[in-house]
Amino acid sequence: MQAVLKGEDRQAMIARARRDPFFARAYFKALIALVPLLCLYVVTNLFITEPPILHTVSAIGQIYFSVVLVLLAYVQARNVPEFIWTPAFWLPLQSAIFFGLGPLVRILGNEVTQAALNHGISETSAAELLRANLLSVCGVWFLLFGMSIHFLTWQRKWNQLAKSRSGGQRVVLRPAVVAGLFLVFGGILKYGVALPAAWGMFNIVVPGTLSALLPILDVGFAVAAYMAVRGHAGMRIVLFLFLPAHVFLSLLTFSKLQVVMALLLPALGSFIAHRNFRRLAVWVTILMLVFASYQPIVAHGRAQIYASTGTIGGAGYLQRASILLGYPGYSVHRGVQLETQKQQGWWTRLDYTGQQAHAMGYRDAGVSAPASLKDAWLYFIPRALWPDKPILTGPGLAFYQLVTQSDRKNFYGLSIYGDLYWQFGWLGDTLGCIIIGLLFASLTRRSLRIIKQRDFVRLPLVLIALQMSLTGPNQFITNGIIGPLPIYFGYLLLLALITQGLRSAAGRRNPVNRVGQA
Repeated sequence: MQAVLKGEDRQAMIARARRDPFFARAYFKALIALVPLLCLYVVTNLFITEPPILHTVSAIGQIYFSVVLVLLAYVQARNVPEFIWTPAFWLPLQSAIFFGLGPLVRILGNEVTQAALNHGISETSAAELLRANLLSVCGVWFLLFGMSIHFLTWQRKWNQLAKSRSGGQRVVLRPAVVAGLFLVFGGILKYGVALPAAWGMFNIVVPGTLSALLPILDVGFAVAAYMAVRGHAGMRIVLFLFLPAHVFLSLLTFSKLQVVMALLLPALGSFIAHRNFRRLAVWVTILMLVFASYQPIVAHGRAQIYASTGTIGGAGYLQRASILLGYPGYSVHRGVQLETQKQQGWWTRLDYTGQQAHAMGYRDAGVSAPASLKDAWLYFIPRALWPDKPILTGPGLAFYQLVTQSDRKNFYGLSIYGDLYWQFGWLGDTLGCIIIGLLFASLTRRSLRIIKQRDFVRLPLVLIALQMSLTGPNQFITNGIIGPLPIYFGYLLLLALITQGLRSAAGRRNPVNRVGQA
């Protein structure tokens, strides 16, 4: 009798867990926790003008904002570890870093850093800083609100997916096969074709559809790390031999994103297998230290390449390796200025309040924003179908030229919150962030299903969504949110056709299993 009751209790617990709106509840608590901060910012913005008080409110508010978002990400990962691969985990963390920690540099940064900020194009007053922070908190709030709407609307499916172990579907390719295919094809494509072409070593133009497949190399290392933790001896050898080379070659790109992906993806892949947060924390700490120390190397490398070739995309492997390996001697013997050594560049690069303050000021003054959305449909037409399609230049060029009143060809980044406000005001920012939140929730659901199923052949879809959540909010709407979508859906369609063909072939080879499954 007790065994029966225990069985019934277990079934009841499972049923309650599947009905329990965990994701919606976690987001609802975070949204409620941020309401007092929104009220504080609104009241302060309306009635307070003294800079010391404004700075104090901004400092306390942004710290509180970051803590709430970090806790939201942590609670999700603790309950469903696979969530660490999804936008629902990374968006709160990304917002805490770039829109919580970043703006604090204008208040808590050292004297040299603040002096540099107050004499550049990103100079802001205390009132402008508070208003830019209000825009960020408001935008993130409505983005999370859009995600919570998705969680509530499809509550049962969300919780069934979270509680399931396999996602309810059998994969068509074993993980070791996927890792091998992605590593070989991705390595040849990236280091043998795409990068040499981009750096002028080959006189060819790599189509955008192939360039979009470059991240599959990082996906291959993620799957290899997963298999290595699971005890696959061959994948341990692969990681030992090739991952250090991949990281070193990523350093030669002088791109922070490339290095982050090269280090982060193997950590996330291994986490699926060991689910040990302490091991992951150690790896993330190492990643943050590498990121902070790599930023001045990026500036140095790009400047050296531009000086010798006239473009930051020139120079081949040997020249780039010479620049990278010569950086320690350059910084010591060529006398980097003391002010530059003291300036907290790693921190200022996390701050977007200066750009947002410019955009808000232009909107309030009636200065029209770059009409970038009118050409957004061009992203969805492959150049293979339209060879003469216009080259899509990022809105950051026009933004830089407007802010500096010059014709220099530099790009000035702006967050999606600043872009939406500049184009549509508060109402457009609110509705736009809700729509983007719904989009990220949908991407999260598909990513979670792929990770649950261990369907690693679809992992590039997860990576695209992850990159969108990491870098998308720090860009304009067109290149941060809309631009990656055609690549995502094109890859989704291609994989659907390939996997359907593989399943059909497997069914023809095993007619008995096919009948048994029916």
